[in-house]
Amino acid sequence: MVQAHQEAGRHVFVPAVCLAAASSIRPALGEHVGALSVLEVVELGYAGALSVGRLIEQGVDWQRAHAVTVARPDPEWPAGRPVVTESPKTYAGLGVVTIQIPPDLR
Repeated sequence: MVQAHQEAGRHVFVPAVCLAAASSIRPALGEHVGALSVLEVVELGYAGALSVGRLIEQGVDWQRAHAVTVARPDPEWPAGRPVVTESPKTYAGLGVVTIQIPPDLR
């Protein structure tokens, strides 16, 4: 997040369902994310809801399913978007690139 603030034009995309899950654990997180100009909350929408539903049917938990849907390649993001996570192994086989959060930043 710090690097995103320092580089012009950089954005961090936050799946809305992931933000909801994180806010349930850390209630002030939602307000903090809303105040950061480089963070953009990605809504679920119709196509996203269908994609998340298919992933849930395959056994992916609902929070991770929205992150996968946002991260997978699509016409707007042909290379996809990386998922920044503390548990990259949980995304194995789901068709996304992950970046592990270093232990000192968790």
